[in-house]
Amino acid sequence: MALKTIHEAMELATQQHQAGHFGDAEGIYRQILAQDPTHSDAMQRLGVLALQAGQKAAALKLIEQAIAINPNVWEYHFHRGLALAGLGRFKDAIESHQRALSFGQDYAEV
Repeated sequence: MALKTIHEAMELATQQHQAGHFGDAEGIYRQILAQDPTHSDAMQRLGVLALQAGQKAAALKLIEQAIAINPNVWEYHFHRGLALAGLGRFKDAIESHQRALSFGQDYAEV
């Protein structure tokens, strides 16, 4: 990775992702995970990319891996709920969104 730190790579990946440059963002997320397979943010965001591409099962797997690494991030549970809903697993999706809300704030997205 040409960037000096994983933090810099995450910043660049996030910029690319937000700008709609999904291929570039995916490549950077994968580079981060190659250096640090336990980087839960990169794992989860790779799952979000899969979700945006309509690959709900792949998204769920990646997001659940991120949750296994760090279960204390509301966004992970929120995106897990979206993937579950996309797979028609509505009861599980509601439970995941309830978990996201349990972090103490009322997030409009959830």
